[in-house]
Amino acid sequence: MYAASDPRATLNAASSNKKSAASAYGPPTLAPFYEMEPQSKSDRHKAWLARGQNFLALYGEAKAGFTFKRTDQPDEFAFVLSETGTRATVTWNGEVQKITGPCVTFIPAGDSQIEFATDGVFSGFFTTFYARTVKLARMDAAGTS
Repeated sequence: MYAASDPRATLNAASSNKKSAASAYGPPTLAPFYEMEPQSKSDRHKAWLARGQNFLALYGEAKAGFTFKRTDQPDEFAFVLSETGTRATVTWNGEVQKITGPCVTFIPAGDSQIEFATDGVFSGFFTTFYARTVKLARMDAAGTS
């Protein structure tokens, strides 16, 4: 169905076996960042990370000039500028794109950086495949992982 070089070729074929819907869920947990010390901090930013079962949520506050860098990111991630007028420049694989909030930007795997032109709030959503980031994340409101 797909060329051998297409990553979709490695996916399992659709099955006619119907699986039953989930019947139980774990209890919800909260990560009230306002009660926690940031896991990453400098004179230009503060950032908090929390881990869900299969994702990481990032919340950050940046000052103009701060650069958010990802090195060897194994898969794409979502980056959100939620405040109107927040401006930043995304660089990935030699491509440069200016973004202005509010916006959601999906950044492909690999090395990337996001440089803030203005002060602003940002969020990010990642899978748990990047071990260095997972080690920083908190798993529950008590701040333990």
